[in-house]
Formats: sequence, structure tokens, C-alpha cells
Amino acid sequence: MSDSLFEPREIIAFGANALAVADYDRIFLLDRAGELITVLGGPGKGPGEFKNIGGLALLSDGETMLVWDTGLLRLTWMAAGGQVLKTLQVTPPAGGFANAEDDINVRVAAGGLVLAWRPSLVGLGRQEEQLLTWLPLKETEEGQRLIARLPGYSWVDAGGIIVPLHPYGPRAIIAVASDGRVAHTDGVEYCIEVITVHISDTQLICREWRRAKVTEEDINPSRAGTLSEWETTLLEKRGRVAEFGDEKNSIEALRFDERGRLWVRVVDESVRYDEVLRGPHPELRPRTYLWDVYEISGRRLTVVRLDSRFDPLLFEGSKVYGSLITATGEYAIASISLPRELH
Repeated sequence: MSDSLFEPREIIAFGANALAVADYDRIFLLDRAGELITVLGGPGKGPGEFKNIGGLALLSDGETMLVWDTGLLRLTWMAAGGQVLKTLQVTPPAGGFANAEDDINVRVAAGGLVLAWRPSLVGLGRQEEQLLTWLPLKETEEGQRLIARLPGYSWVDAGGIIVPLHPYGPRAIIAVASDGRVAHTDGVEYCIEVITVHISDTQLICREWRRAKVTEEDINPSRAGTLSEWETTLLEKRGRVAEFGDEKNSIEALRFDERGRLWVRVVDESVRYDEVLRGPHPELRPRTYLWDVYEISGRRLTVVRLDSRFDPLLFEGSKVYGSLITATGEYAIASISLPRELH
């Protein structure tokens, strides 16, 4: 089994000095210097095996990790040594599918778990809907409760390839805080709703934002970077059927830090192309991404620019741990220090 990372989705602090990194069907345990301790899991359906890890959460005892497998629809309670303590099969609401997108952060919130679902895998010719539910972890409480219905992509067949009809259209962007708050936006306008699940309270965070214009380069980026033959074909087919509109989205990602502050990654004039293309091609990204940081009250605290190759996944005091795309296109785990005003 290779010890190289495939596509890290989440990092949590685990045990006394370890980091647990969710990477598709495995969990890497690293020390704080980034050295590998061991690898847990692996492909399969048996206890301690996984198909597609969609999220990790640390329980209140600080020693038990909760693993959400979106492929098997199974929760696994796992000890630091990798022992499986308990499993729970989760029933999708209305026969849906678990959402395994990398912008879905699964967290234990207010004694329960926030999960994201799609009613169908891909709905051609209509706007996809995504469901957010809250699943209590106490067996004495009722089952899943619907939190919100969110708009997703509209899909279209581009000649054997399914692509978003509106590349800069609405899609569900979600972050979950450990205090029971769920932030979500469709990403088009700069407006975010924050729901507190256990008291059914809502907060709206909106900001005046001048959306960047869609250019011909965004629609037809075939000359950008080193594209594979498959990517070139995809972009050509997409360009014939997709509706790009005149303006790009405002928001691309949400995160909560350990103090409950909301981080919002915005799309400014430096961001070219849509995220589908920039994802596998770091050379097409701007040098940095712009993040707005909001206090729990909703007051905008500061603006931070982070290396665009770095995806922040775990906030701890003055440090942020995340995945980093290296010069060779491989993934690594890295840490950065926050500005003093955020310590």
C-alpha cells in the first residue's frame, strides 16, 4: 500500500500529539512535525475499512474518532490505535445519496452530526437540490432532522460528458462549526446564512461585493497551462452547451476555525477560470486566495491572503494545518502561521 496522499479532505487533532488526515479510503496519522505514525483503514467493506471517507470528527473524550463513509453510508467509532469500537449504518433521507464533495465539512455539532445528501446522483435538465440533516448521536433521541434544502448545480449532457449548465451558477457551499452552527451559501452573491441547529436560530452575513466579469479566456481556456487531451475535449464540449453568464461567483469556500470564526474565500479579479479547471492545475491559480474572516457576531474582522496551493483544514491557535499541492502536483500536509490579530 502506498504511503502517498491521494486527495486529503479533512484534518483533525487526534490523541495527544497526532493529526488524523482523511484521504479517500485511508486515514493517515502524523505527528506534529508531519512524520508518518501509521495508516489506518484501506479499501473494503469490513470493520475498519472504507470506501470513500467524507468526514472526520473528534468526540468529546478526545480519544475517539468518528469516521463518516459516504460510500458505505456508515459511521465508525475508532480508537487511536485503529480499533473499531462501534459502527452505525445511516439511512439516507428520501432515498438520497451521501454528498462526498470536498467542500462538505462533517462535524460533531451540539451532540449530533451534520450530514449532506443529494436526492439523486445527477439530475439532467434541472437544478440539483442538496439536503442538510442533523443526526443525534444519542440513541435515546429521534432520528435525522432536516436542517435546510440548498440549491446545487444544474447539469447538462455535453455529448457523453455531464457538465454544469451554469459553471458560475448556484451550488451548495457549506461549513460546520463544533458549536452547532452551519454556514451555507450558493456562492453567487456575497450572502451567507448561518443556522444554529439546536435552537433553530439563523444569522445572515452579507457584504457589498463587485463580482468579476467572465472573459473569453474563462470560457475557452484551451491555451491555459498544460492540459491533457481529455481536459481539452471536455472544455471544448462544455463551451458548446454551458451558459457562463456575464459575471463570476462571489464565494468559493467556507471554513470555521476553532474559535467559531467564519472564513470566506472570495473570488476577486485575480481569479481566472472556474474552480473545476484550477483544481488540478495549480499553475492556473493566482498566487494567493483572498479570505474574509468574520467573528461569531457577524462582524468582519480582517482579510487574509493564503497561498492558493494551500487548503486550510484545521485551525489550532496560531497555526493552520492543511493540504498543499507541491510543484510536482502531489499532495502534502503543511502548516502556516496566522497573522498576530488572529491568534
